[in-house]
Amino acid sequence: MDKNKSKYTIPSFIIKLHAILEDLNNSLIITWAPQGDAFIVLNPELLEQNILPQHFKHNHFTSFLRQLNMYDFQKIRNQNNQQVFWHQNFLKGKEHLLVLLKRSQNKMQQKQKLNHQCFQRFLIDEITSIKQNLNQDEQQFTHIINQHEVILQQHKQIYLDLQQQREQMENKYEKLTGQVQAIISLQKVDSTSQYLEGCSQEEEQSEFFYSQNL
Repeated sequence: MDKNKSKYTIPSFIIKLHAILEDLNNSLIITWAPQGDAFIVLNPELLEQNILPQHFKHNHFTSFLRQLNMYDFQKIRNQNNQQVFWHQNFLKGKEHLLVLLKRSQNKMQQKQKLNHQCFQRFLIDEITSIKQNLNQDEQQFTHIINQHEVILQQHKQIYLDLQQQREQMENKYEKLTGQVQAIISLQKVDSTSQYLEGCSQEEEQSEFFYSQNL
């Protein structure tokens, strides 16, 4: 196969896969089927360990299978229960057919659609989470406002109670002041009366004494 001509039209994965199968050092791990119309994976574990890391950016057999599936390789099992992969344009000795292997557009579209759906679900989950957080914040804010209203009402009631107690104390003070003034007034009247009586008695005694002396 003229790689200089075909490398721009043949997918890189297909070129590498063909090179792996053409390398006889790999024949105990992965090899062409006897008729050359398919290839067989004889040892998936050694394929992961020794071959995949040399040609691809991974060493996972499952990733290798996904790539085969993207190019519409059909997986079957032979009588020895070995994994066999077939494609009508992937044949030993017919490298000119490799240009016909194209990545499945349907699978690419399905993958893109799946990625789009995953992204949509992610956005929906994010929006739902944000909405839930906003609802929680709103509930907390409402609760704080309600508490503030209750505290404000309590303060108003306390202020009214203090005002009422102040008025009651002022009324009691006025009553007590009036009572004290009344008591003081009575005491002054009694003192004046006693003083006048004392003066009258002294005057009478003086007159009596004066009359006796005459």
